[in-house]
Amino acid sequence: MLNLLVKFFTRLSAATAPGIRPAAEAPSGIVDIQFKKHPTSGEPGFHCGCGALIAPDKVVTAAHLLDISPWGPLGAADMQVRIGSLDRTQGGTLCDISDIQLHPDWRAEMGDVDLAILHLAERCDAEPFTIASRACEGNRARRLLGWAVTDGIQPAEDDQSKTARFLNEQETFLMPSFLVSQCTKKPVPEGFLCIGVREEMRFGASGAPVLCASDEGWVLEGILSHGIGGKLTLLPSLAVRLDLHHDWLMS
Repeated sequence: MLNLLVKFFTRLSAATAPGIRPAAEAPSGIVDIQFKKHPTSGEPGFHCGCGALIAPDKVVTAAHLLDISPWGPLGAADMQVRIGSLDRTQGGTLCDISDIQLHPDWRAEMGDVDLAILHLAERCDAEPFTIASRACEGNRARRLLGWAVTDGIQPAEDDQSKTARFLNEQETFLMPSFLVSQCTKKPVPEGFLCIGVREEMRFGASGAPVLCASDEGWVLEGILSHGIGGKLTLLPSLAVRLDLHHDWLMS
């Protein structure tokens, strides 16, 4: 019976897989995280990942972007953020980072609590996202926003020629954890949302905000961490639930 459910879910994910499309507008709190200069090529404003503004002086993103990069742990002086722009190369507000704070329960070897806070050198006038006070119901509409490698193929570490210049979005939904575990042979850890992500958002979108349609409007429900594989049209991917870490994020 379980095998039949897995086959049904695999076919359903293929039939309902939403596509990637250019975002019509940039939420004021969307963030592109950048190297000031790429560590090897020296290219300025090089895309590193995505994030979300949660306070005038705070951006939340995925810890692994900063802690286990190919060049070792990255320091605040190496990085900058562009806030509130559809175009990651211009517009919005460009800010320096004064400090990087990894979640105390982040462990690189396990991928636990893959969160980091970027403290901005100056307060930003852009409107931050509202963090969801609790997990949204499973049937709520969800969106993933970010800049990613558009052909779904991992590029060389110093090549951003295939990274989308303009913000993309994908409608997504929660994937049943027990079926995902059967398909991927990997458990879905506690504290994570498992969502479906298109291959076109597979590389470059770490730290991307997962938004949920609540009764109060779109709220920030999670931060994209990593995919867990499987042979589905939508790649099962994990996003850290932010409501479980609200006090740490806002302290």
